[in-house]
Amino acid sequence: MKIHFMLVGGFLVVAHIVMIFGMMNPEIIDSMSIMPGITN
Repeated sequence: MKIHFMLVGGFLVVAHIVMIFGMMNPEIIDSMSIMPGITN
């Protein structure tokens, strides 16, 4: 049971990190693509 909880906990940590980066990257890409559009 301890191994099971460790595996589940590790999976949750990795899933949350991936989800955070997944939400951050589109915002960074959109802001980079919008800035040249504003300057032109």
